[in-house]
Parts: sequence; C-alpha cells; structure tokens
Amino acid sequence: MEKEVKYHGRLEEAAIEDLKRKHGEVYELIVPMDDEGNEFAVGYVKKPARQLLGKTSRLLDVNPIAANEMILKEIWLSGDERIKTDDNLFLSASIEIPNLVTVRRAMLKKK
Repeated sequence: MEKEVKYHGRLEEAAIEDLKRKHGEVYELIVPMDDEGNEFAVGYVKKPARQLLGKTSRLLDVNPIAANEMILKEIWLSGDERIKTDDNLFLSASIEIPNLVTVRRAMLKKK
C-alpha cells in the first residue's frame, strides 16, 4: 500500500506562473513536518534583494535567527504560513535560505 503524502500550502501551476510573472524566479520551499516523510509544509519565495542582504549581514553574526526571520518575511510570496510561525518548520526552512544566493568566484587581473 502506498502511503499518502500531504503537501500543505502547495499551489496549482497557474498560481505559480502568476507569481513568476509578478516576481521573476520563484522557488518552492518544501519543509518536512514529520520524521516519516508523510507531511510537508510548502512555501514560495523569491531571491533576496542585495539591499536586504546588506541590512541583515551584520545581524547574521549577532542573531542569525532574527536575520533569517527578516529575510524570510521579505522573500515570502505564498504558501503554508506555519513555515514562518512554527519554530521547528522555521528552523528547517532557515537552513535553505542561504541557497537562494548564488556567489560565483570572480577574477581580478591587473592590466
């Protein structure tokens, strides 16, 4: 018997496309709600703006949870609100927030 998996807050494809039109790239944040993999909370986020990263960079060293709360609040588009309010879900989601920013190694050459 196949187990039923629940995704709370998951949007239909049309709603996701609407978010993409309004915000550009959209990421689906899937957070486990149990240890068995039966239930997930789903949220939709956009990449954080450089200004937001600047505002939170100093706070990351002092209070990383507050910094992640600030970032998640600003990048949140839709989904299961418990990701923002439930401590366990929030902490699990916080692990993925840094993966939204791509940093590539630049080269500097003297000419």
